[in-house]
Amino acid sequence: MELLTARQAAELLRCSQQAILRACHQGLLDAIRTPHAWLIQRESLAQLAQRLAKLEVVRRSRSERMRRLWQQGRLRRARPKSTKQVVIIERRPKFIVVGQGVYERTMPVVGNQTHCPSCGSLLVLKD
Repeated sequence: MELLTARQAAELLRCSQQAILRACHQGLLDAIRTPHAWLIQRESLAQLAQRLAKLEVVRRSRSERMRRLWQQGRLRRARPKSTKQVVIIERRPKFIVVGQGVYERTMPVVGNQTHCPSCGSLLVLKD
């Protein structure tokens, strides 16, 4: 029983190390987890090699089919995503309140200016 690291197995199968690690996590390979690496049995690589070969055939046929459809004009470019216009409505104050409780006084806001309800000084609201 020969044990290989994920990097060695990836070099043997000519695939990425990430594909080997994903197969180990999914339980597709007989592997032993050590604190620093996965150790994979060489015999279990044959099943993964068949699976990777099948996926490659599927990818290649799908690519050829899409290329043919594009050349025949049956595919069109993706539509741009629709954008929705967002309108922000800022609410302006309708009146000003000064004081609390019984001493509370209010004054309506007209346009962008008003007067202080207690002292009468001019108040201008900034946009």
